Amino acid sequence: IMNMYQLLEKNVKRNPKTVFLVRENVTYEEFPALVKARATTLKAAGVKPGDVVGLLSHNLPQFPITLFAIWYLGGTVLLLDTNLTSVEYENMTKTTKCKLVCAEKSFFYNTKTFKFLDIETKDKDADKSLKPYPLKDKDIATMSFTSGSTGTPKVVPLTHFNLVSCSDNLEYLNQWLRPGEMFYAFLPLYHVFGFAVGFLAPLHFGMGILLQSTINPNAIMADFAQYKPQVIPAVPKLWEIFRKKIIDGIKAKKKWWLVSFVMNNQNWLRAIGLSKLVDKVLNQIRSVFGGRARLLVAGGAATKPEVEKFYTQLGMAFVQGY
Repeated sequence: IMNMYQLLEKNVKRNPKTVFLVRENVTYEEFPALVKARATTLKAAGVKPGDVVGLLSHNLPQFPITLFAIWYLGGTVLLLDTNLTSVEYENMTKTTKCKLVCAEKSFFYNTKTFKFLDIETKDKDADKSLKPYPLKDKDIATMSFTSGSTGTPKVVPLTHFNLVSCSDNLEYLNQWLRPGEMFYAFLPLYHVFGFAVGFLAPLHFGMGILLQSTINPNAIMADFAQYKPQVIPAVPKLWEIFRKKIIDGIKAKKKWWLVSFVMNNQNWLRAIGLSKLVDKVLNQIRSVFGGRARLLVAGGAATKPEVEKFYTQLGMAFVQGY
């Protein structure tokens, strides 16, 4: 596999009927048609092989569609943080010679540096003669601006080789990640960690992606209840909030003494034949995440040991991402 579009094609062949975009109910075999239609729109807007095209969006279905469409045409994606100012967008697009930014309408502003394209506008029919550009592994796939930890943000290019290799190196997670299951993706895809965890990982394993554009805990919890994802990534702070909310809820019912006793002594309780009691207690807590979560991922900062211990005691694997 030389490029990211070929990685997609591989999954289309292996998992054609598997749902890729869960909330939108779009399968792997249906997804390329959306990409080709978006590529037709971008080509009409003047996008050519080698062009840098900005992508400024929350985690909407149009994000991966536009991402692949830019690659389809042989372009490079400039991933733009949704939390920046117009001054920063001006500097970033000038630095990368970006003349077109695909964005949600809410991000539009008056500028002479580049043109905006509304990613939420429905595409017309795809040009049937349009074929994917033969990108090489050393071609630049994405550009991101980062300050590391201090200083002025600098642009970092990642090649298709970088991204495909990152995908391949996720293979060690195959004990938890399975084709056809669901990956929750609310970490921002414009960030390299969210991109790797919420996009590359499910794509590598042929899983579904449940996109969420907000970090509102109530919306997230509602998704857990409705969709019951098997894999959930988050930043450590959110895992702390979930843990506190769970513990506070149990304490309010005056049952924390029982739950903490079961969690801390579950091995010997099972050994003496009380597995049903242990499972009943732990399943009630795991139901907060929908009841099917088997892998939790944390990254972006250090996770407190007591937080990681809490979730592993609930019977879910807890992996530190980098």
